[in-house]
Amino acid sequence: MKKILTTLLLTFSLLFIANATHNVAGEITVKQLNNLQYEAKINTYTKTSSIPADRDSLEICWGDGMCQWIQRDSFSYIENDRKYNTYTWQHTYAAEGTYTISMTDPNRNGGILNVNPPSSDNVSFHIQTTIVASTFYNTTPVLLNVPIDFGYTNEVFQHNPGAIDWEGDSLSYEFTVPFSGLDSQVPNYSYPNQIGGGINNILSIDNELGTVFWDNPEIEGQYVITIKIIEHRNGEIISTTHRDFEITILPGLNPAPFIEIPINEVTLNVGDTLKFDVLGEDPDMAEIKVEAIGQPFLMNNPPSFTSSSDFSNTPFEESFEWKIFDNHVYLNPYYLVFRIEDKNGNNFGITDYHVVKVNINDSPTNNTNTRKELDVEVFPNPVSDGNIFIKIADEKDRKNVLIKVFSLDGKVLLEKQLNDSNETQLIDLQLFTSGNYFLTIKSKDKIHTTQITIK
Repeated sequence: MKKILTTLLLTFSLLFIANATHNVAGEITVKQLNNLQYEAKINTYTKTSSIPADRDSLEICWGDGMCQWIQRDSFSYIENDRKYNTYTWQHTYAAEGTYTISMTDPNRNGGILNVNPPSSDNVSFHIQTTIVASTFYNTTPVLLNVPIDFGYTNEVFQHNPGAIDWEGDSLSYEFTVPFSGLDSQVPNYSYPNQIGGGINNILSIDNELGTVFWDNPEIEGQYVITIKIIEHRNGEIISTTHRDFEITILPGLNPAPFIEIPINEVTLNVGDTLKFDVLGEDPDMAEIKVEAIGQPFLMNNPPSFTSSSDFSNTPFEESFEWKIFDNHVYLNPYYLVFRIEDKNGNNFGITDYHVVKVNINDSPTNNTNTRKELDVEVFPNPVSDGNIFIKIADEKDRKNVLIKVFSLDGKVLLEKQLNDSNETQLIDLQLFTSGNYFLTIKSKDKIHTTQITIK
């Protein structure tokens, strides 16, 4: 009898956990460690109050037939009943190829209006990231902004994932139908703007900047959308990351705050200083919080800008200033994401975003001669034995040549003056770990910037 009772209790417990709901958002990011060795991190955002459904481990599938359970390695509590969890593990593939890394957790939250209504809690929560496993080294985009933005009926909802790519690859954004399993779309899905369906109920995404706009939600409740972030290198797709997240639309009148920045895009040179004022206000005088995220804040010689540490009285005004150094020269533009959120009693979470696109040339403004492209050969690339060669054919271009090797976050790892008498010179990189780096080669009035891979 005792054994039967224990079995019944265990069965009931498992059934309760299986039907408990807690997932509100998530994505998988992937980092290449060495040749075909990768590290994947599952990021989930869950309801803190859903304690019975809290997961101390999740199953990850690597796309090559291998699946395994991995323990949670960190968690933190964030605002609005949200908990951020990470699960990290490593895997080595047997061969080059395209693989989809995925995680499926039973049961989404109940009551989602645009997923299999009215039984969304019977639909699995699934996230996946597809990579091209090769020896060219790559890290999939990192998403700096947490998916906890709220919206209000008849007000514009906005969200930007704050994605950055350390190798300087190009990113583009689009909507896709959420998944319930590997490449399996959730049943009976409607895009949020199809619920209510008025002519002013419009959902869109900026394909370059990644900002989601929903203008204007008509019906309060829970909705789900998935953003597909596509990573391009040399015109080829090398990864796709799916961020799945819920949008909570609340009732009542809560006018959105707004953030004012005088520029949308700027082109700078080494030696320039980018400076502008950031103004944030709320029309009904609610407390506001202003933040700035983006790759430049994580590099050497970062911008100067003081974000709000917490909600404070409106208005907000702060100067942004960024002096451009050599280590900021990059293959693609930077995107600075500025975010404002308001909080007024029980009304909270509505946001406004402004993204500034920053292009940086490699020509110092204090040089009266515009720098031209240096005719140089860099080989082999990828570097397999720790040695790389730099060949400058034109003797005039060999005068006062300085090379620098930067990490992807802008740290100078090697600085060396080349011998101007030799056409081809060897650079010893044997102490460098496997991965991608930036190499700049400068003569008096010419420059060449390239990315190198060390295997």
